[in-house]
Amino acid sequence: MICEEEVKRWLNIFQKSSEESESSERDRRALDSLDDLVSFLNQLKEFIEKKGHPRAVLHEIPSVGKLLGMLAQNYIMQCSEEAVKIVFHCIMSLASAGNAADSATRKTISWAQSQIRHMVSPSPMCPSSVLLIGQYIGNTATETTQIMIEKVVDSICYDLMKHDGTKWSTPANDVVPSLKHQGLTLWTLSEMCVPLVSKPVVKPLVESLLVAGNATTDLICSSSDYQMVDCLSPRFLSSVTELTRQKAINFTIKGFGVKHTLSYQSLTNLWRRYQPSFENQIFDLVEAVVLRYPDASNNDVKIVIETIYLARACRDYEELFLVAIQIVYSFGRSSPQNTRLTLLLNLLKESIARSSVAVEIAQ
Repeated sequence: MICEEEVKRWLNIFQKSSEESESSERDRRALDSLDDLVSFLNQLKEFIEKKGHPRAVLHEIPSVGKLLGMLAQNYIMQCSEEAVKIVFHCIMSLASAGNAADSATRKTISWAQSQIRHMVSPSPMCPSSVLLIGQYIGNTATETTQIMIEKVVDSICYDLMKHDGTKWSTPANDVVPSLKHQGLTLWTLSEMCVPLVSKPVVKPLVESLLVAGNATTDLICSSSDYQMVDCLSPRFLSSVTELTRQKAINFTIKGFGVKHTLSYQSLTNLWRRYQPSFENQIFDLVEAVVLRYPDASNNDVKIVIETIYLARACRDYEELFLVAIQIVYSFGRSSPQNTRLTLLLNLLKESIARSSVAVEIAQ
């Protein structure tokens, strides 16, 4: 039966073994108890999985983190591959990136994530530690690498999104999370993400950076005459923009070729922060409606305007609405005889369904 007393008993056995490693007698007793330890760890694994959340686990066995951390570094316990496998399973179960209201749970999650980082870090003695851990839990090298990447991404996202309330952001003109991040931290992270933005596994990190960027002070750059520059790397913003473009709009197929690479909130964070990304969205729509599919029906065009989040974003954020109308109207003035541009402008206004005051301002 899993209880705090039993956890402390095993903590006492292996803690003394670690602290008094010169005592061969204590080492021998710890070694002889490995089979019993494996049995206990199996019960502990089932207990953690059944509880489903670190808070519930800590409520009944507060010392579980201390025990698992000590076992993960105990050389006697490492003599049993099965024991190592189960300890790793338990730590993985505790490394949930879910929301934690109390400090004890947050510390447990943070500790578990640090243990995972430590266990997957190569060392001179074990340069392929990630693959060895994968063998312990019965996964292939590819599966293990995928799991580790996902856990590292979850861990970084968890750290990025920790906040102590909300605050008003003048640039965003909205209430945003109060995050304790320096602009340089986000700039470095976003720059590191540039080669990976197209990988699905990195999507949570891309979205977290876009959210955190709204709540972080921009940088003062010495190379730009000490002007304020974006705390997110320009290369990152440009790469994400390219990823979210709707170049494949096709009015002849089901779904119209629309892709959703980011959530609505992340996409609007990008559009409001980096105007070229929003302009490209309009350009892609104009190209599809006016040039490539001039026979597309009005209803299909309105569906696409809604599906690519354009109408919703313009309803929610007036600055985006004004930019969208201005771009389409500019095209119309340069090609006054193009009825498709006029039609698109009218359909855009109709889809957005703004108030009459906002429409008059745009005109």
